[in-house]
Amino acid sequence: TLFRSVELPGTQEQLCALYKVLDQLPQVNHNTLERLIFHLVKVALIEDVNRMSPNSLAIVFAPCLLRCPDNSDPLTSMKDVSKTTTCIEMLIKEQMRKYKIKMDEISQLEAAESLAIRRLSLLRQNTKSQIEQQWLPGAGVCAGGGTI
Repeated sequence: TLFRSVELPGTQEQLCALYKVLDQLPQVNHNTLERLIFHLVKVALIEDVNRMSPNSLAIVFAPCLLRCPDNSDPLTSMKDVSKTTTCIEMLIKEQMRKYKIKMDEISQLEAAESLAIRRLSLLRQNTKSQIEQQWLPGAGVCAGGGTI
């Protein structure tokens, strides 16, 4: 189950177990959760402005997202609150990590694009200058001796 995933020893094992359970959700629910987590990541990324850390967001949203059935024991439900919070916090942190990696990759691609554009521009300028230098001014005589 979902709560057992947070009881596993390593973070990577916990994440794998958590994602395995989430992959069993109906597609619509999975897509909705994915979208919500993405939004929470965007909120957590500006924590210095809004004071909403991944843990704070998990505390607020976990009870809504991972509610216990109405017929469950209230004491058990209270014990599970920390597990639900941990699950949501793990999801937010992992997606933040992936988001930052993706943004770094985009930045690297943009820098490479900018460099390529500058190099192409220099090549165009050099090629244009070389062609212009091959033509002698005046009567249309090429520097190589030919005529137009």
